[in-house]
Amino acid sequence: MKNRHSFTRKPSATELADGAGLKIPVFDLSLSDGKTKGRYQAEPEVLRNSMLELLFEPEELKSLVIVKPDPDDTREDPLKSVDFGDDIPRRVTFSSGKNVYFAAQELSAKLLSIFATQPDHACRYGSLLVSSCTQGAQLLDSSEDNQTLKVKIVDSQSDNFKEIALAKTWQTGDCHGKISPALAQQLGATHNRPFQFRMAWLNEWSREDCRTPEISFLAKGTLLPDAELTDNSGYDIILDRSSIKGVDKKQLADLIPCGDYELPQAVLGNRGNAKVTEYENSWQFSIWYSEDAIQADIVPATQAAAQNLASLQKNCIQLAKFLVEQHDKKAAFRQTADDTETEFNELGNDQTKRHESRLISILRNDKLGQLLDFPKVVDFMQEQLAKKWKDLAIKGAIHHGSAMAQPCEDLLPGTIIAPHLRHGTEVIVTRYPIVSKDNIRRYTVNNKQKPEFTRYKGCVFIRPDQAMQHHQCDFDGDQLVVTPASRLPHIAQETRFANEEHEYEAIEKRPKVDYTQATDTEGKRKYTKLRQIAVAIAKNKIGWVATLIGRVQSSAPEPGQPEALFNQRKQKLLGQLFDALQIEVDSPKSATRLEDYHPTLLEAAKKWSQQHPCYLFDFKDDSRLYKSVPLPTEDSTAISAIAKVAVNPAWEPTRLKSRHRDEFRYLFSPPSDLDERETWEKHYLSWAQDVKERYRERMGEIYQLHGDNPTNLKEAVSKLYESLRSDVAEAFPNSQERFLAASAMWHLETTNPNLDVPRKAGKELSRQLEIEFHLESDYQQLHSALPKDTYILSVPFEEFIRDDSSKIVRDKQRKPLGQDLAGQWKERLDSKNIEYEATLHPSLPMVNFALLDPSNRLIEALEKRYGNNTNDIDSLNLTYRDGLGRTQDISSRIVAPTEYTWLESQHQTPKAALVLNLFTDEICQQLQNFRFDRAELIGQKHNAFKDVDFSRQEWSGQKFAFEVGSFSSSDLRYDGSPIVLLDGKPLAMFSANSPKLPIGTIFEATIEPSSKGNSLLLSIDSKSVQFSHTVEPQIEDEVIAKKVRSPHQSQRNSQLKNKIDRPDSLEVSQLLKEVIYRFYEQTGETEFAIGDWSVKIKEVRNNLRCWVKDEDDTPVFAADLKTGSIVKELSSSNCEKFMAQVLDITPEQAKKEVAEAQI
Repeated sequence: MKNRHSFTRKPSATELADGAGLKIPVFDLSLSDGKTKGRYQAEPEVLRNSMLELLFEPEELKSLVIVKPDPDDTREDPLKSVDFGDDIPRRVTFSSGKNVYFAAQELSAKLLSIFATQPDHACRYGSLLVSSCTQGAQLLDSSEDNQTLKVKIVDSQSDNFKEIALAKTWQTGDCHGKISPALAQQLGATHNRPFQFRMAWLNEWSREDCRTPEISFLAKGTLLPDAELTDNSGYDIILDRSSIKGVDKKQLADLIPCGDYELPQAVLGNRGNAKVTEYENSWQFSIWYSEDAIQADIVPATQAAAQNLASLQKNCIQLAKFLVEQHDKKAAFRQTADDTETEFNELGNDQTKRHESRLISILRNDKLGQLLDFPKVVDFMQEQLAKKWKDLAIKGAIHHGSAMAQPCEDLLPGTIIAPHLRHGTEVIVTRYPIVSKDNIRRYTVNNKQKPEFTRYKGCVFIRPDQAMQHHQCDFDGDQLVVTPASRLPHIAQETRFANEEHEYEAIEKRPKVDYTQATDTEGKRKYTKLRQIAVAIAKNKIGWVATLIGRVQSSAPEPGQPEALFNQRKQKLLGQLFDALQIEVDSPKSATRLEDYHPTLLEAAKKWSQQHPCYLFDFKDDSRLYKSVPLPTEDSTAISAIAKVAVNPAWEPTRLKSRHRDEFRYLFSPPSDLDERETWEKHYLSWAQDVKERYRERMGEIYQLHGDNPTNLKEAVSKLYESLRSDVAEAFPNSQERFLAASAMWHLETTNPNLDVPRKAGKELSRQLEIEFHLESDYQQLHSALPKDTYILSVPFEEFIRDDSSKIVRDKQRKPLGQDLAGQWKERLDSKNIEYEATLHPSLPMVNFALLDPSNRLIEALEKRYGNNTNDIDSLNLTYRDGLGRTQDISSRIVAPTEYTWLESQHQTPKAALVLNLFTDEICQQLQNFRFDRAELIGQKHNAFKDVDFSRQEWSGQKFAFEVGSFSSSDLRYDGSPIVLLDGKPLAMFSANSPKLPIGTIFEATIEPSSKGNSLLLSIDSKSVQFSHTVEPQIEDEVIAKKVRSPHQSQRNSQLKNKIDRPDSLEVSQLLKEVIYRFYEQTGETEFAIGDWSVKIKEVRNNLRCWVKDEDDTPVFAADLKTGSIVKELSSSNCEKFMAQVLDITPEQAKKEVAEAQI
């Protein structure tokens, strides 16, 4: 084993990942080993299905390293002279978001050749090389199949009238083209869905017998499968020149003229097929509407969701499952979202995402709930739950439909084609980020004007001029939010139609300024190096400006301020902010920044926000929000109505409880062999102690520096974890050594500190203190977000016992005796029904009682008696000797008496977070391998079976059914703890060292007394363990009861035949849903059959869910009958089966019926 102090900087090489993809080492400049700036992160970045992997051989990519700049480094050239520790000279090659890719000279030259005419495009469009093509990416090589890629290039955005007319003939648009359905299918697409594509062409692939572009390029956009425009015309792809990136726009027309090309090789990737999805609502949408509209359209759904969330938080198993599902949904969104969407949706920085992902992994793998009440896991679940409450209060519970935007110039103004919506539907359309209310417009779905487009799925067709004018939307994969107005009728009434005038002054996109041409106030070039451009591109103020728009729009005039003057100033400030947001949204592709046009805007907006506060924005990043305090709504702004009416009444702090850390020690066992145990203690345990000591010291510094700023605090803690993870990776490259280190850290972290000495010292030293009473201005109460002037009664833990002559009573050793004082005061306050918050005094062994609504009489009495008391710390001896004889000041660690379980903690308590962050994989491995087959119970003599002798014959070897219940006790230390029930009666509690099952679990086991007779031993049938909890059934897991034939079967078949519309998946799925719902309304039956398929309907969390399974019990369809949403569509084969089996017609007959019906 290595020396435990040998943390060396280890260079690494890019390599192929398991399966497919690239593993690229990550060098993080915000981390430090204490000697040099920057170090490698513990885990490499894994890229899958990227074009980069297909453009180069693995050997060529070895020198590639991702560098993460330090966001706190404000130097002009922060990436200069990065030392990678392997003596390989590297330079910036391209960047993607906040990742800057460095490579050795040979690889760098090859990559930069793609951007030869426009070097800064390597940073503006470098993301195209590494973005994940989720449906797959391929190198199309004619040498393998003798088929070149036939491409026609046109230009819808050209300055040449003839080229524009030609592009119109081929129906292309801004970053939009057409593709052969056969080629689309080869790339993982379907014939009836557009998809977002990535493309690369290298000039070195040219052949003399083929007309090819003269320069390398990348391309992005969307492609719509269209056989008539491609196959029937001899083309594979119709590519609009606006899709081409990496080439200087001024030279593009000369270097790549419009015309026909044959590409011997090309890389093509499918980033995602178009699909109708749902977006969460955002405050960016809601702020533009009146309180009445919000109350009518957003509040009702939010009230139901809040009630569901309140129910969910009472069950840790249910909550854990919910959090895993929500994390996976968000991760899926991140995969396809662009940088602007990610930033706008506040999906968190990389370090925060990694931290959450690790703890979610623990929840995902904890099938038996062994760590659900582990201190840090409980803290994490509470934190995540608070985020869900906050999302409800800020966003509401409504969702918007969305689909991929596609161009169609011939549409009537104010109309769109939306194949997934009924003809004639009025819809609200927008696109995130929303710059102003003018970006939200009403349209009418007119599917009859271009009926041939209704065959396409997952998309909406819109006029390009209205897409740009109203929504700043092009067609490179932008998602348009399309919500039927009937779902938000009051909001729709306050939304202008697409053909109406702007409510605010129109915001136009400014011309993009190349980073290579950007100058400062003195006319000098801002950026002379590509590495400077890489850093600049990653910095923007999108979130900041968007929040300022929200603050200003939500603000109300001050009392007495003329409303007309207020609105005039507000309108002017909003106009400037709209322009600033558009500038920042364009910042990845343009060097222009808001300061260039609005140098004083941020300060002016900040001043406005201070004069006109909006609590939603003041508190939305407060770490206490919905953990201990609800969102304050006293500002009476319209946006606060969601929290005031729907969320706050349903919210209450979580009831999740954690157990002592030492009760989890069983998960990792030290080596059983004595020699191995000695080595383990000498090396691994001492290493763990060293790391933990450094961790404690650094955490103390972090809290001292950032304790008042939750955002900076979280970032600093995340960096510390990343640095320590790098330490672990360098110290223990071997998996076996790493596991031993994990077991040592687990042993250390699950050791409860001995607090007897500081606890006893606190009691004794508190006796010399006096009760104090004072008014504290702007006191931060635990359960109120807004600070308030509060009266504080500070009471010492104990007081001296005195005899009748007021002398201190002493014991036989002449030591003074004390008695509880703070507890007495608690009882007095409780007996008088005086409300308070009780917390530890921050620096003395006292309890602070914050009196929440004291009467004037009480205030006068306390002031008279204690108002002049002051504990002069300098004149008192408040030190004690710890267990090692060292002198300690009591303020360094104040420990309350054990019986003070009623205290509410203001301060962080140890949660053993270190081991969970450093050894997540090893903990997950232990959880996967854990088998719950034995448990030890204690306390039988205090419960219902106190007189039962479990050693008797009738109990021996017999298997009994048990349940884990919740122990009810007046002692808060034990109240709510798990207790094993037999026949519904309390048997005994789990011992501290025993594995435990969560409350609500049922299992079978044999029972016998231990050899010493002081406990009971359960031998558990691990297969019998079942969690008893209420969760929304999943399609894959739902067990549908036996099929019940209905006498109304023929009636249903008749209804189905009469309602047949169009034989495709979505239409047939909608039809099936409507028939099921109609039959349910008529009969009330919740289980019945349709043909050979079984149907089950169940109310789940205020929804009405239906599931359909086939004869093999395989899920084929699912829907929410209350909201009308389809959860699982019928597959094409099941559509045919449905029509043939249930309706007794073929697809051809169905099409004929549709045609006849249309006539």
